[in-house]
Amino acid sequence: AEHTLYHADQLAYWSFSRGLSEAMVRAPLSAVSAIADSVAHAELSLLPAAPVSAAMVLFGPSRAAYLVSILTIYGMAVVLALGAALVAVRDRRLPLSTAEVLVGAAAAILLLPSLWQPVFIGYLGLGGVAVGVGILTLYLRRPLDELNLKELLLIGFLVALLALFRRWYGIWSVGFCVVVAGESAWNAWRERRRGREAVATALRPVAAVGAAAAVTLLVLAAPLVLRRLGGGYTEEFAAYGVGGLGDRLLAVVGEYGLVTLGLAAIAGFGLARQAAYRRVAVVIGTQLAAAFVAMMGLQAHDPQHWYLYAAGLLVLLGTWIAVTLQLFESPRSRRALVGVMLGLGLLTTSSVMLPGMGPSVDGLGSLVP
Repeated sequence: AEHTLYHADQLAYWSFSRGLSEAMVRAPLSAVSAIADSVAHAELSLLPAAPVSAAMVLFGPSRAAYLVSILTIYGMAVVLALGAALVAVRDRRLPLSTAEVLVGAAAAILLLPSLWQPVFIGYLGLGGVAVGVGILTLYLRRPLDELNLKELLLIGFLVALLALFRRWYGIWSVGFCVVVAGESAWNAWRERRRGREAVATALRPVAAVGAAAAVTLLVLAAPLVLRRLGGGYTEEFAAYGVGGLGDRLLAVVGEYGLVTLGLAAIAGFGLARQAAYRRVAVVIGTQLAAAFVAMMGLQAHDPQHWYLYAAGLLVLLGTWIAVTLQLFESPRSRRALVGVMLGLGLLTTSSVMLPGMGPSVDGLGSLVP
């Protein structure tokens, strides 16, 4: 019973998904060809629409079926990816229990209602969050020098795939590549006295990730890559830039609320103080900062662009909450912490998702989104 006129991206992918779902039934091979052609040439790739369209073959072409398909497929992918991340990104000496993982994941998701809000106005960038969480999981599950070549090549492939999923995810990919390059250079500097071979080995990760990403982009989207290299991306999107640094920071507070931002800052500092999790905090903090700075140079944030920070914030908050819960031995203290974290998460999500919360949200000011 909506009374809404959708426009631009809020409408585009619903239309694409309807057409693609029909093509999947009538001419499956032409549907595959259309997806490949869009990845190589179009600004709006059909890649994120493909799983949604497959679900719409069963659920029908309605707006409700479109939204339910996004939430079912990509929402579940994000939840499962985050759970896997918290299991993998852990102190090997103190593995997290199932309860700690569940509480950490649930609280992190509740603290970020910006995961779901764009879906309800037609955006499907949520799927890229699951890919981003997967990349962070692969990268952080072991020290960089312990990752084998297959893992590094897979990371590079996923980095490129994410940039092709939605074009603006290229900002996330560039920020992540900055992290890989920085950490590889740091390791090479530490190994400089051991000779050229040791330095070359330390630089192997950035070379492998970069090569895999470049090859993937050229194989799947060479025309688009060449067009981007020869054109002014910043100038093309200049019309979407609004306000200066102050306006951007106010937008961040409005999007997340001071509760979530404060907990994210505490999580970063808290994990950085623990040797086993210091790398998690530094990698995610650097990637978030790099993506934000890059985005500032291009345009203001539309609703879907906040997905650029969702993967890092989910892993950061979820890991810190689970690890902090692990530090409490008293059952009463653990229950109190669980109650506080889930309570803050429920308050944050309710402020966005429940219309009846309007008056209460106004009273809380900038504490919640």
